[in-house]
Amino acid sequence: MNNTARTQVDGLDFTLEYGFETEKAGRFDFRVNGNYLLNFREAFNETTPFADLAGTIHNPVDFRMRSSLSWSGDEGLSATVFVNYMDSYRDDDSEPNRKINSWTTIDATLTYSLDDRFGNMGLNDMIFSLSVQNLFDTYPPFVNNSLESLGYDPANGDPLGRFISFNITKKW
Repeated sequence: MNNTARTQVDGLDFTLEYGFETEKAGRFDFRVNGNYLLNFREAFNETTPFADLAGTIHNPVDFRMRSSLSWSGDEGLSATVFVNYMDSYRDDDSEPNRKINSWTTIDATLTYSLDDRFGNMGLNDMIFSLSVQNLFDTYPPFVNNSLESLGYDPANGDPLGRFISFNITKKW
């Protein structure tokens, strides 16, 4: 982490959504969220010039996106698949500088909502969810960061791998 005197950030954030209801198959929703950094610049004090850091190691990549496709049926069942994309960027710590590959991961969630179907058994308004982050256990791109010796860029990658969770929620 740097203690910088000045930071300039310019970029575009966008969201696209489209949903439709079908007669027999349920509801489908498609969503795309993304951001594109035009500038990410820092200066260490008032007299030093700005350095453009977007898309370099240990700094935000210039393009990220998360898309999803959701389905929900009439009987309380729903499913969502997410695609997470991080653009490639530049390792400017290495000599010569090298490209760090883009990274794409898939997440999925399956949810069953009881609503009031089993109200006489005390199960009304319960929701059961099974979620998997990084479904295919995709490793972050390799980064030859000599200072941390981690093999990945902690600002832009997560070595956790696949993560599975099961949640039960009760509405009161």
